[in-house]
This record gives sequence, C-alpha cells and structure tokens, in this order.
Amino acid sequence: MRTHLVPCIGLVIAIAQAGCDSTRRNPEYCGGDGVCIDPALPFCDVDGSRGPAHTEDTCIAISCTPGEFVACRGAETLSCNSTGDNLNVETCEKGCTVGSASCTPCTPGEMRCRDSVVEACADDGVFVIADTCELGCVDTATTEPHCAYLEPVYMPNACDSKASQDAITFQSSTFDTDLDMNCNGGVVPQNAGPTLCVVRAKTISIPQSVSVSIVGSRALAFIGDASIDVSGTLNVSGRDLIDGPGGAPNAAGEGGDRVTNTQASGGGGFATAGAPGGTTALDGGANNGGPATTNPALLTSLIGGARGGGVLGGGAGGALTMIACRGTVAVSGFIIAGGGGGSAPSAVLLNGTPTGGPGAGGGSGGNVVLQGMKVEIVGSLFANGGGGSSGNDSIASTGSGGLDGGVFPGDGGIGLRSNGAGGSGGSASTSPSPGRKPAASAPRTPGGGGGSVGFLQTYTPAGVTPKLTPAAQSPMLQPNRVVKTR
Repeated sequence: MRTHLVPCIGLVIAIAQAGCDSTRRNPEYCGGDGVCIDPALPFCDVDGSRGPAHTEDTCIAISCTPGEFVACRGAETLSCNSTGDNLNVETCEKGCTVGSASCTPCTPGEMRCRDSVVEACADDGVFVIADTCELGCVDTATTEPHCAYLEPVYMPNACDSKASQDAITFQSSTFDTDLDMNCNGGVVPQNAGPTLCVVRAKTISIPQSVSVSIVGSRALAFIGDASIDVSGTLNVSGRDLIDGPGGAPNAAGEGGDRVTNTQASGGGGFATAGAPGGTTALDGGANNGGPATTNPALLTSLIGGARGGGVLGGGAGGALTMIACRGTVAVSGFIIAGGGGGSAPSAVLLNGTPTGGPGAGGGSGGNVVLQGMKVEIVGSLFANGGGGSSGNDSIASTGSGGLDGGVFPGDGGIGLRSNGAGGSGGSASTSPSPGRKPAASAPRTPGGGGGSVGFLQTYTPAGVTPKLTPAAQSPMLQPNRVVKTR
C-alpha cells in the first residue's frame, strides 16, 4: 500500500497586507500533487467525501482504528494506518468491493487455477471453489482454467465438451449400433477402421443382473463424463456368421475348397494367427489361417477382430472402447467380445448322393479398450476365439463361439460320420487348433480351423496406476498404457 499525504498547491492569495507571495502553499488545499503539508491535516480528501465541509481537494484531520477498512473511493481502498491518524490508499487493479472491505480480487465469472482446484469469481467479486481436480488444474493461453480431463486414444477431442444428458442406465436388451437414434453422441467415421457409434452421458451404467447384447456394423464407444460402470453383462461378440460391432476390418482366414472338398477354411487371425483348416490328408494341412495383425494399441483407429474363412466362417469379435473423461471406468460384471463359431456347410443331394463341404473357420475374439482417469476391474473380461465347424458329407457340427464367457474358447465342431473335426478357438492359455482331416476317405471332408484370441487394453494418465484385479480374464490384459490429458 502507499499512503496519500496529499499536497496543498501554492494558492496565490492576493492579500498584500498578509505578506503572502505566489510561492507559499495553503496547508488546507491539496489539489496539485496530492500532498498535505500540515501534520495536523494529513489526509487529502480529493472528492470531499470524508471532510466535514465536503469540499474537494481539502486536507483534513483523521482519527480512526488502526487497520480498519474505511471506504471505497472509486477504484481505491481507504484504510486506517497503524497509528490511527491517517488513511492509507491502495489503488485496485479491478476496483474496490465494499462487501469484502478490500480490492475486488476478481471479475464476476472469472476463473483461475489455485493448487488443485478451479476457482470461479462470484457476483460479490470473491473467488470460490468451483471444482476439485484429481489430476490438477490446467490453465493455458487458449483454454479457460479447468480440471484436467482425458485426451482419449482414437477420439482425442471426445472429452472437450461435457455431456448434455445426465445418465444412461441400461436394461436387459439388444442394442443396435446401426440405429442412429441409439448413437446419441453421434456417428463418427474413422480413417482406417469401422465407423463409431457414440453413446454419451455424464454417467453410463449396466446394473447387476442386466445383460446387454450389442449388434450392428458400427464399433461402440461409451463416453461418460464422470463414470462408466459395468456391474452386469455387456456382450459385443460375433455370433455364428454375424460379426460383432466393428468386427472384421482386418485379415480373416482363407476359404476352403468347395469344388473338390479337399481343403477346409482357416480361422480368423488377430492377436495370434488363426489356425489352418484341415485337408483330406493332414490336420491343418490347408496352411490358410488368418495372419496375426498389428497390436491395436499402435493404431489410430479402433478395430475389432477378424472373420473366420469361408462363406460360413464365424463372425468377428466386436470393437468396444469405454472412456470416462473425468472419472472412473469400473467393471465388476462381465465384458465379452468372443468370436463366432464357423457354421457347417449344408448337405445337398448331388446325383442322389448326400454331399456337403469342408468346414468353415472360427472368428477371432474382439478388442476391448478401457480408458479413464481411473480404471478399476474386479469383474471378468473375455475375448476368446470361435471354433471351426466340422466337415460335412451329409451331417456336420457347427463350431461354438467364444461369446458365452469363461476362460475357455469356442469348441470346434465334432467330426460326425468320420468327417474332420473343427479346431477350437484361441484363449489366454491356448493357441487356436487346426481343423482335422477326415477319418475316412471321400466323401468325408476336413474341418475348419479355430479363430485367434483378441485384445484387452487399459489406459490411464501418467502417474495413475489402474486397479486391475479381474476375477477372470482371457486373454491377459495388456500392460497398461498412458493416455494424455488436457
């Protein structure tokens, strides 16, 4: 603070008999440089508000309580000095607030970071806490102060604005990502992956005992501001010939030979290669399993699994990401992204003789990506491969899918009537198995190969360790990766 001891200018008083000259100052006037020269009249009352005569630029005597706030004078505060005989004057950058008896600390509506909180200026010009930040407050030249939030992989701008809908609580149902009305957060194309159906709210939950099956060609993105909670079951698996949401953008197992019926189809490849189909001579002799693909964590688009080979190949496991922009993704229930089982070729009559064809490959498991300020998993996650179907001359067995949950993958179809059995799908502990050769000569046919296991991934900000203690998992969760914040 600075003290205005306001001056008396040299008042020219043309009274000769007083002997006054033009350089002499009037001790009661301070309208020049703001300094009062008489110690008995130390304060310059520039606006006439303090003195008894209410005359501007007048030097006046002061008696006050030391340290006491006296008044606002425009953008200045007046407070009693330490000896109680003068007023200190402080010029306030943002004005003076009578209610706070001090300089106005802020402009109403103004925001600022203070330690790990966001403060907002209230109508009385005083900062109050607006938000408490778990990962610190961010203030840049291009954004107003705010608590840090995620910059998610695949969708870096998804958390920049907050959700308009408070809560989405699912009931047991089938949810179709191809219905625009279901994608309340929009339909988002990707450069090198399936289109995303975005479900957006402040909180998203699947309660205990609720089962939600996801279908449709679009991959699924749950984005919650505060939290996403899966206490029930969320299933994005491939089913029989139908791909899970966002499945089948990548390599599949090759088809078999339906002309000579000597070679079955391979399983879809994803985290590992899919298993090859059998031939009439060798288990896995077709050498046509789908190749392993690039780890999706290294890609810029969210992708799902791969189909099994053949026109009746098992559907690919789906693609799912769950993003809690400013909070926690919690899984205490089940998330399942299994591959579909290969379907057995139909038996037909050829010149009066029942015939069919070689087995179809199983689809691979899908891809589940959980991103949050915190990630907590105490439930179960599965992305197992589907089994290949058996060969068929007049009767065959379809491979089972990896959609039912459990650490075990889909089983291959049973080789009936000496046809070749289908190979089982892959899991955390087992590689997909090849299709089998038939146990008897033609018209018996070989079985299809099993599909690869998929991916399970988590992301948290730097310095945040997720709580990953799943009740069961297949495959194993990949090492946690770092997601940026803004």
